[in-house]
Amino acid sequence: MLLCSCTYLIHHTELIHHTEEYKIMNAYTENGYASRRDYLDSLAEDFDIDRDTVYMMADLLGPTEDFDGLVTSLEDFDY
Repeated sequence: MLLCSCTYLIHHTELIHHTEEYKIMNAYTENGYASRRDYLDSLAEDFDIDRDTVYMMADLLGPTEDFDGLVTSLEDFDY
């Protein structure tokens, strides 16, 4: 029984993870971007900040912060 419960938990966790990934990817397309990379490239251009810097900040903050924390960080970025 324990094995069955663990297997269910693993599959349930994977399902939640995939659902969250779908929601995040859907956010980009709903806002007119083909992908996260397309969105990040657009931010780099809009803020006139090197793409590698935007990618690094996005990687540190994670995709859940792309439309909030990342934008605020880019607005505050002093280069």
